[in-house]
Amino acid sequence: MPFKKLDVVIVGAGFSGLYLLHKLRSSGFSVAVIEKADQLGGTWHWNRYPGARCDIPSLQYSYQFDEDLQQEWNWSEKYSAQQEILEYLNHVADRFDLKKDIEFNTEVISARFNEEKSLWEIKTSHGELETKFCVMATGCLSAPNTPDFKGLDDYEGQLLHTGKWPQTPVDFTDESVAIIGTGSSSIQSIPVIAEQAKHLYVFQRTPNYAIPSNNGPMDPAEEAEVKSRYPEFRKENWENGFGLAGMAIEEMAVEDDEQGGVGQDDAEDQELVLVDDGVDEVFAHARDVEEFLDDERAGHDAGGGGAHETQHRQVSDLQRVLEKRGVS
Repeated sequence: MPFKKLDVVIVGAGFSGLYLLHKLRSSGFSVAVIEKADQLGGTWHWNRYPGARCDIPSLQYSYQFDEDLQQEWNWSEKYSAQQEILEYLNHVADRFDLKKDIEFNTEVISARFNEEKSLWEIKTSHGELETKFCVMATGCLSAPNTPDFKGLDDYEGQLLHTGKWPQTPVDFTDESVAIIGTGSSSIQSIPVIAEQAKHLYVFQRTPNYAIPSNNGPMDPAEEAEVKSRYPEFRKENWENGFGLAGMAIEEMAVEDDEQGGVGQDDAEDQELVLVDDGVDEVFAHARDVEEFLDDERAGHDAGGGGAHETQHRQVSDLQRVLEKRGVS
């Protein structure tokens, strides 16, 4: 790569790097993206482990800068798998001709700001750049962490890392496999690897809290409804504290209240409906905890225990529902 002088250099060709390239180039800036990998995708390139998929609904985990793009792409599942997300990103890159400004197989060696020139001097594995702006679009977890276990260098078997998984499939048939750690990558990969491996051993330090994703094929009716009002849907995402649409949990609760509510005998089934939608269950629980803490503080400030008793009953009811679902 010959010496270049640019307006902006972006490091990383994942979701944010691709959008920045499109946005800045469309605004008239000279831009280049530096990407260490041999292809785009960021985390969806590196994390190819079995079972890898997004935990955000597909209709929300996508770009919104172009309405035609939103309408033309169809997701096959409610929560998209790694391969489909990578296909989507390549579709976006091809549609907007982004790859011509991405330097693949190129690593940033150093980035130094020259105070006299008021420019960034960037040294890469293939040359040097000067730029007014250097934007790091590398994500917060882009550097894999391989534990420094004693004797690891002497291990004679195949050593894999979910954060830098091979691009070719790994066959675990009739193999004994050990997985160290139970974070999100392990939670996704363990059941898939277990289907192949002869023996699977999981080493866990700290248990993780997980719930069923309730994933499945994309509902055509839901997809059509969202696409019919995508701008409003995105606005709902923006206004939600978690950046995701609430999927009408509160609306359903209000409707039930307007219809006269439900009796204690129906409470468990009703709550099952309200918290049945995977990721929304987490947000519903978070709101319950937040309201509990608010009411707890209010009860103490008022010198009374009514709020505490009410919330204690509600939390107990919620726990009973979760136990019924097999979630502890």
